[in-house]
Amino acid sequence: MLKATNNERMRRTNRQLILSIIQKEPVSRSEIAEKTGLTRASVTIITEELIREGLVREERAQGRGDGRHPVSLAICGDALYFGGISVHRQWLEVGVIDLAGHIVTQHRLEVCNGEPKAMLLEACRLLQTQPLPLHSVGISAPGPLDHHTGEILTPPNFANWHHLPVMKIVQDAADCPIIIEQDVNAMALEEMYFSSTGNLKSFCILLVDSGVGFSAVADGLLLRGANGRGFELGHTALVLDGLPCSCGNRGCLERYLSVDALLLDSPFVSWAEMMDKYEISAQAHEVIERAASYLAWAIVNMVNLLGIETFFLRGDITYKGQALCEMVNKKIAGRIMNGNRPVVGESVLRRSSRTGAMAAVDRFFRCG
Repeated sequence: MLKATNNERMRRTNRQLILSIIQKEPVSRSEIAEKTGLTRASVTIITEELIREGLVREERAQGRGDGRHPVSLAICGDALYFGGISVHRQWLEVGVIDLAGHIVTQHRLEVCNGEPKAMLLEACRLLQTQPLPLHSVGISAPGPLDHHTGEILTPPNFANWHHLPVMKIVQDAADCPIIIEQDVNAMALEEMYFSSTGNLKSFCILLVDSGVGFSAVADGLLLRGANGRGFELGHTALVLDGLPCSCGNRGCLERYLSVDALLLDSPFVSWAEMMDKYEISAQAHEVIERAASYLAWAIVNMVNLLGIETFFLRGDITYKGQALCEMVNKKIAGRIMNGNRPVVGESVLRRSSRTGAMAAVDRFFRCG
């Protein structure tokens, strides 16, 4: 009996591994065998099962000179649908994506002074009234989160949502599994599964808006830390006994690098306004210079800790972000140990309801 159980577990593991490989891009059975180390026979058995279930389809490329048509396997986008609720400080984005990551429906609900529970219930109503059956629903929200209870804990500038049992509220209103993930982790998952850079095995996300978030993927695995509460980079000390932070400490990076902190005492209302005037305003130059210095400090520390060289910026700070990225790359050059050569760039992705759905998508590809 134990052997049978182990065999079944191995079969499920191999099935999810093959499905995740096909998800990245169309691939042949022989390529799957090469990537996984499985026999061609095992690959054929599993892929035929996936085809019968409608999760995978065969694609025939144009014929070669010998008249044969190579066959690749691709994901069937319309096989499954996932709901997504992406919680922002100013709004909620709610929608549906398919298995291939295409956004099918999307709505934005302005938070304003709305009561958080009512906003979540309205998001659930929108998901329930759309016609597609949902495999599961993912929620992304600013952290820290309690992944066991599905509760938003105490993110800064988000007081109305503190200790709100988000997952329970949505679960009580929905009839499918609910999975919650911190927003910056969901962005890393989105980069893994649906970005054109999806073949990267290791990279970091730095989210900078009204807070500072960080996530890291190493060798294809999202690093969450103990209890899913690791990597609070925004609350590491930048200045000894510096400015007081909402977390109770002093001198936290977030008190200097968040958009709100960077624009403090400047004439600019928003980061977008500042960047629009960047080429003609000395004050805008001064703000972006400070931002680049703080980003470089954070990136140098994380490269030396993790050895990961690719960093993607997300959030408000990426508006017209090429100049900022160039400045950061110049500042980190020559400051890294062990021969690492980090590169900082903007993510090609933007936060959406797909970001919210990523916890559900990841659970499916890992566990079925």
